[in-house]
Amino acid sequence: MAQLNALYKNQILKLNANPQNYGVLKDASHIMKEDNIHCGDSVIIYFLIKEEKIQQICFQAEGCAILKASASIMTEMVKQKDLTFAQEVLESYFDAVRTGNGSGEFEIFNNFKAYPSRAACASLPWNGLAKLLFSRR
Repeated sequence: MAQLNALYKNQILKLNANPQNYGVLKDASHIMKEDNIHCGDSVIIYFLIKEEKIQQICFQAEGCAILKASASIMTEMVKQKDLTFAQEVLESYFDAVRTGNGSGEFEIFNNFKAYPSRAACASLPWNGLAKLLFSRR
């Protein structure tokens, strides 16, 4: 278990140093901003939605490595995917954080069940995705 935790810690640090999809999307159709008032973390997510598909997605974040890694993972998972798939990914993420039983790409989030403050940081970008999906209903 210690090796697994170290592996995930290394993944988080690598994604923090080199996040995927980091930046501003100038032609965004939707922009969602999420803040963690307890620690000061903040993320802005830029979406370009066309024909019920997330054509492009980028983010900017100020905060901890967990926030940046989580946003990087989320953007990679939903980029170029339809909104129905994005909803399924969103549900799988929150299930992994809540139960600690995520598999595949969601295993990295399993340990956050024991650390609610870390789960809050990791969830900021996912909360933005949830708000986007809810606004499209």
